[in-house]
Amino acid sequence: GGGSDAKELGEREGEREGAASDKKSMSSSSSSPSASSAYKRLDAIVTSVIQLNAYKGDTTVQGWKLLAKIADNIASEPNNARFRRVPLNEKVQRKLGFLEGSLELLTAIGFELVSADAGKRFLLLSDDQLQVDVVSYASGLFKAASLSHSPSNNNNNNNINNNNNNITTTTTTTTTTRLQQQGSEEEGDKKENDDDAEETPAAREGHKKLQQARGDDDDDDD
Repeated sequence: GGGSDAKELGEREGEREGAASDKKSMSSSSSSPSASSAYKRLDAIVTSVIQLNAYKGDTTVQGWKLLAKIADNIASEPNNARFRRVPLNEKVQRKLGFLEGSLELLTAIGFELVSADAGKRFLLLSDDQLQVDVVSYASGLFKAASLSHSPSNNNNNNNINNNNNNITTTTTTTTTTRLQQQGSEEEGDKKENDDDAEETPAAREGHKKLQQARGDDDDDDD
């Protein structure tokens, strides 16, 4: 009796584990494609928004920073309802206004525009629209965009360009100086060689005259 009870209990446990495994696999298989398509959609929208705002330069950074903060807060604390409700007050609208397409980006991660009493509006990310992995992915995209459009990053790029120009100028100046020095040295060597070439015949002529004078002296003695 005890053996059959244990066997029956083991079979039930096996069935439960099998059902849980099937449920888990169904859940992962159903969520994976949607997450993947959401990633691609986000990539496309972010690329479009960057191109749309290209003429604005680094003025868009405030919008990117706000989007990154919203997404990062939700990814860090997805159960905190306060982070999933964004009031469209003057401050928020001003920052989002720097970035054309910002509302489309928030909609892409599940936010919906909701109107409240007294004409107040806010963005809401409801439980059934929340996909933490998608929001986390979006946070990374928004952070990267904010960094690439920040004034400090642009200044660094300008500094790098200036340094490269300085290096090029210094290298050119140094090379020119060396060539000038080399030219001066060669000119000096040439002059010395010319002097040697001029002195050599004169010295020979002097020796010739000296020999002639000595010959004349010998004749006088005779």
